[in-house]
Amino acid sequence: MKFIALLLLHEMCSVLSDMVGAKSKQVNSTDKLGQHDIIEDAAYIVSVHNKYNDRVCTGFFIDSKWVLTAAYCFDGGKVKKCTIKFGITDYSNNTKNYVNSKKIYIHPDYDNKTFTDNLALIKVKLSKKEAKQIKVLEADDYGFTWKILFREKKNCTALGYGRNSNDDTMLHATNLITRYDAGACGCFTNDKKFLCAKAANPKSEICFEDFGGPLICNGLVVGVTNHLLHCGQKDNKVCGKESYYRFAYLCAYFRWIHGFVDSFQDQCVTYKLLSSSRYHAIPAIHIILMSVRN
Repeated sequence: MKFIALLLLHEMCSVLSDMVGAKSKQVNSTDKLGQHDIIEDAAYIVSVHNKYNDRVCTGFFIDSKWVLTAAYCFDGGKVKKCTIKFGITDYSNNTKNYVNSKKIYIHPDYDNKTFTDNLALIKVKLSKKEAKQIKVLEADDYGFTWKILFREKKNCTALGYGRNSNDDTMLHATNLITRYDAGACGCFTNDKKFLCAKAANPKSEICFEDFGGPLICNGLVVGVTNHLLHCGQKDNKVCGKESYYRFAYLCAYFRWIHGFVDSFQDQCVTYKLLSSSRYHAIPAIHIILMSVRN
């Protein structure tokens, strides 16, 4: 019974943590981020341009010298540099707000077939004037708790310039109901390196397939856009009731990021507990039987 009590207490603490106030202002989630005040709130967002494969991804500043994005942006060969555009609502417009990368670091375990470990870090050097135009997006160093007894849901927002149902090159945001459990991705089995989410209102929310954009909960980034999944759907360009947005769970990569970015946290509280604890490996039915026997 003590084991069950501790487990329930751990779950309750996770829920209570979601009620804590945000550390930074959260972007209002609208279909199209075209207003000046909105882009100022999202001044951490950038578009990543790789001229070697013509891909455009989303990224965001986690430090004034570092942008986090998806490794997918650099598929197709050895990439030495890319261009970063910032402070824009439409990446196709000409702008003076751009900077070239100094170095690019792709996660060493990235798999371009499964999109596992789909992360990349871009080092940049901004002038003093440019540095004043951007913001740094803080990471949630508490994180989600891998669920056993409850399927916790969080209201979050995804931002990105990716391919979308409006067929434009604008910065978009989508309201998402986010989960962190084995069944979070519908017909696709989820593991502890991913978060999965569904549109809060599929009929009104824009559908977009982005790579590298942030998933923001309570004003803090918790994930990086990884892949758009469809269950039993013929047209992958259209989102439906069984479409799932998958994100690399940022907590799983704190140590890797910290190895390059000194200002970034080196560990996430709940992911550290998850890695060191064995309770998550015990089936729920076994937990119930233990309780009955005691």
